[in-house]
Amino acid sequence: MRALFIILMILVAFAIAAVAVLNSEVVTVNYLFGQIDLNLFAVILGSAFGGIVVMLFFMIYRSIHNYVKSESERNLKKELQRQVKTLEDENKKQKNEISNMQREKDISAEKARLELENEKKNLEDELARQQKEIENAAAKEQAALETEKRKLEEARLIMKKAEQRDVKFLLPVDFVAAGELVEGSPAKVVPAGNIPADMMALDIGPKTVKLFADTAANSAMVVWNGPLGAFEVEPFQIGTLEVAQKVASSS
Repeated sequence: MRALFIILMILVAFAIAAVAVLNSEVVTVNYLFGQIDLNLFAVILGSAFGGIVVMLFFMIYRSIHNYVKSESERNLKKELQRQVKTLEDENKKQKNEISNMQREKDISAEKARLELENEKKNLEDELARQQKEIENAAAKEQAALETEKRKLEEARLIMKKAEQRDVKFLLPVDFVAAGELVEGSPAKVVPAGNIPADMMALDIGPKTVKLFADTAANSAMVVWNGPLGAFEVEPFQIGTLEVAQKVASSS
């Protein structure tokens, strides 16, 4: 576009020069210091030259202006590219951080799931163990009940035979009961037939000691067949010792 404009200006200048050559008139030109007579050719040629100079200056100005503008645009473009790259890097960094956070979240979730599964398994194992203990305890209790039932039947048979032979048959009227057969276990005296379900009779009580001791002291012969309680574990040997001491002192 600029080249076409220059060619057009040159053609116009040649046209003006041709006109000036063909016209030989003399004109008077007024200026600041006076006036001067010039050939029309010189005037037209000078005017054309001045116009060309002005146009050259204008073109130089436009070139400089366009260069500055293009340089500014290039700098602006570079700055925009730099900012875009910075934003892309920041976006990439944020994506990496989000990815790492998600990975850590997944790891934590998997760890929590495994811990819950382990806890669930431990609870199931504990429940199974407790259930087994309950079943074993129930089986032992049932076996003990069966044993006690057989012993009760034997005791009734012995009492019946004693009654038939007119033999006085004495039973304990109280007991020393405790929750377990362990040395130093807390114990208390309870009436016969009123032993708590969570306790067991481990020795005869003080009333039974007096009853047995007085009966033995008034007997012509005493046949002793073992202790009257869990003699091996303290304090469940007291009943046996007290009866033995009273029997010995009365002989």
